[in-house]
Amino acid sequence: MILKIFCSLGVVIFGLWASEGVEILHPVDKKIHHEAYTGLTVKVHDRNISKILILTDRNERYTLEMTRECDDVCSKTVKLHPGENTIRVWGYKGEHLAYEAKSELYYVSQSLKGYKVPPKFYKETFFHTDKSEKECEQCHDMSLNEMKGVAFVDVEESNCYMCHKKTTTGKYAHAPAVNWVCSSCHSGKREEKGKRVSEMSKYHVPDPIHVICYGCHEKNKEIWDRKKYRHLPFDAGLCNKCHNPHASEHSMFIREVPNVLCTECHGDKKFPPSMRDNSRCPGTQEPSCVKCHNPHASDNPYFLDEPRTHTVDLGRDQFLFKSKGQ
Repeated sequence: MILKIFCSLGVVIFGLWASEGVEILHPVDKKIHHEAYTGLTVKVHDRNISKILILTDRNERYTLEMTRECDDVCSKTVKLHPGENTIRVWGYKGEHLAYEAKSELYYVSQSLKGYKVPPKFYKETFFHTDKSEKECEQCHDMSLNEMKGVAFVDVEESNCYMCHKKTTTGKYAHAPAVNWVCSSCHSGKREEKGKRVSEMSKYHVPDPIHVICYGCHEKNKEIWDRKKYRHLPFDAGLCNKCHNPHASEHSMFIREVPNVLCTECHGDKKFPPSMRDNSRCPGTQEPSCVKCHNPHASDNPYFLDEPRTHTVDLGRDQFLFKSKGQ
């Protein structure tokens, strides 16, 4: 019995010791995240550590070698997947695993229905506050060094670039993001009324975001506002529900291919191939809902670009689209 108690106590003591050598400063545990990448910042308390290994729950590994540039606080950009993510940080002395730290976070997907609402124990926390930035100010200039609306000749000169460069690596990059004029959108204003929330983050964007988007896309808004039927995400100003404001692998910066993006909300239209083949829907030949439907607004029912002259059979529903004048 005494031996068991001693062993248990030893495990507890070792467990506490094992977490003190390395500390995850960011992201904090149980954080809600809204981007596909996170900047992992690790503080090293034991200078005898020779190597840091970062391991994700998808078995992706990143290594940080301890150098003069990384002997106290180290950073690495880590890719996330929608939903719950677990990131482990292991500190090695030679080949011996000496320390371990762990952080769990939830990547909220705007486009995938199953990952839009995180469990209640995940919380909104923000890095860009005066308090959090002090840890980085020892080595990095944390000021916003841009002229609003003026692109950098060399984007690497942006103080935002080093930590956030992965956000613009998609095939299609949005002009404000790829030119690193971040403050054009990240104004620190959370709501349309312009309420400042610096105690949350200095670089918040308005929510809903349309007040920022229409600063450049005003002509589109004027056209769509005149239409008889308006799609809910557009009407509610939720542009970032379908579009990634930084970059995407898909044209127009949409978050997924059109059929995947649309059927996340319109799941009743996600019918099997056998039904699609007989539906006479043009989107089955070239799978894209936007081949016929305007995702923003239209003067025609079902947001059709123009009335149709044939019947589309969608299982229980049949829609007859007639040409104008019929």
